[in-house]
Amino acid sequence: VSEPARHRVVINDLPAGLEFRFRAGRNAARTILVVSLGAAITALFYAMLHVHPEPPMFAFVVVGTLDFFLILASVHAALSATHIVVGNGAISWRRTILGVGRSRQVTVSDIDAIVACTSIQQASSSGGTLYSLRLKSKSGKSYTLVDDIESRQESRWIVSRIEKRAGLPLNTQ
Repeated sequence: VSEPARHRVVINDLPAGLEFRFRAGRNAARTILVVSLGAAITALFYAMLHVHPEPPMFAFVVVGTLDFFLILASVHAALSATHIVVGNGAISWRRTILGVGRSRQVTVSDIDAIVACTSIQQASSSGGTLYSLRLKSKSGKSYTLVDDIESRQESRWIVSRIEKRAGLPLNTQ
């Protein structure tokens, strides 16, 4: 798979292995959309708290739940970064929010496949499909290495680089 003309991953060849860095907020349009919707729903919830007569409790539950999930999506879109290292017989990755996160590692011998798959499809004329990279282990577990990749070409190229460096058979999907 050829390298895309424009990609958002930073690749470094380190003594520990091949490093892939996905910075926080790399999908600016999605980040702006989710943060704007979150701010609007938060303002609606605040207004509902201060209006008389009070709206029914059901409205508070619906708007509050929507607000909660939009705030989580805003934090994920704006502040979530991923760091993947392929080397020394393993693939390790760390997803962080403001530098705090959990590291995971899978040995190459336990990897069944690494695939690029569709994670989100947005109904828009700009082709708003986002892709994820998933690692499938021989034990049947599936791990999401990274999500929110805007280009299918970029996601396939990253998979091919990971597979090549790990010594896995190349996936031609």
